[in-house]
Amino acid sequence: MLFVVNSTAEVGDRIEYIISFPSSARAEGPVDLYCLGKVLRAAPAAQAEGECGYAIAATLERYEFVRLKS
Repeated sequence: MLFVVNSTAEVGDRIEYIISFPSSARAEGPVDLYCLGKVLRAAPAAQAEGECGYAIAATLERYEFVRLKS
């Protein structure tokens, strides 16, 4: 996974992140994918002027689907 965040992390850090999927014709409501992984790379990311962010590349080592009540 590669995503941009507001604060940096160190290579090797364990992280948790959530990917949200909206309702669709196949799903009976929104679903979150709860993920556990490890940081592989972290670098400053290009942002709008005056903003800072970091590009984080992470593994997806474990995950769990969590169905949300609609």
